[in-house]
Amino acid sequence: MSQSGTGGRRVVRVRIAGEEYKLRTEADHEYTLRCAELVDERMREADGQADAGTRAAAVIAALSLAADLLEQRERVSTDAERLAARLSSALAVRG
Repeated sequence: MSQSGTGGRRVVRVRIAGEEYKLRTEADHEYTLRCAELVDERMREADGQADAGTRAAAVIAALSLAADLLEQRERVSTDAERLAARLSSALAVRG
């Protein structure tokens, strides 16, 4: 988890796929809960696809989250390239 809180590690209790976990994190409490809720949601979605149990559901959930992450990275990269081109064009007109 990357969103920093006020500093210092703390324990946040979360429930994912019916199991309680104690997470030691420096991230904000609410941010940690939101992350856990997203993972729990993906686990529930994957549970319907996975006949092999919790481990397979966890892998499917992780793949789903990884796909979302890669899609967002690609979108940000494309937007940054487009913005850089517009900026370069605007600066060339001024020059």
